[in-house]
Amino acid sequence: MKYFTPTEEINFCGHATVGLTWLLATEFGLAKKKEGIVLETNIGKVPVVWHKENGKIIDVEMTQVTPKTQDFTIDLEELSQLIGIKTESIDTNYPIKLANTGNWHLLVPMKNQMDIDNAMPDFPALGKQNREHNISTTHLYTFNTSKEYDLYTRDFAPGIGIPEDPVTGAANGALAGFLYLENIIPRNETTHLKIAQGDAIGRSGMLYVTVIPRESEPVIKVAGAATITIRGVLTI
Repeated sequence: MKYFTPTEEINFCGHATVGLTWLLATEFGLAKKKEGIVLETNIGKVPVVWHKENGKIIDVEMTQVTPKTQDFTIDLEELSQLIGIKTESIDTNYPIKLANTGNWHLLVPMKNQMDIDNAMPDFPALGKQNREHNISTTHLYTFNTSKEYDLYTRDFAPGIGIPEDPVTGAANGALAGFLYLENIIPRNETTHLKIAQGDAIGRSGMLYVTVIPRESEPVIKVAGAATITIRGVLTI
């Protein structure tokens, strides 16, 4: 499996993985024959299983590659201008770092959901900065949400041709890995996270992330459902 944005190939994409495997399980009937499938990608093998209730597929769940993090130094004023927020909206209780489960994501902790929704990035400048540092997306997150979920996020990827991604399986998987590696979530028990995204652009979505402890290499599982939005016939 290979992944492409409008401008380039990328190593991994979470929601494209969910979309494909949802179609394989439902439209192509693979769920009647198998419990899951393993995808070969640029970052290695990505196993996916589907979950059922009363014989109906309710979601698909991928196991992402082992997460890793990297320190990243940036002036808060510069960062605020890039993503179009007030500097005081950044939650300095958490470190600003890069995290990866296939691509590098710049994780920016925010004080609340309103601050995230009000962000108005300078897309040309943010895209330039991301490309210079090999960053795929800039991912804003907060624990202080307005609804019944654990985290709320927003994801910008102008450096790879996507101003804003409504729901981001790769970035939220990397975020969960970061939270584990930084001891922000427990390292002695399995953690289940409900992560919401997309409200700011009218495309609300929900991801279900499971973090299974394994010393410095936790297992990150990301689950979600898909909706078929278009059908057609392509004649070549």
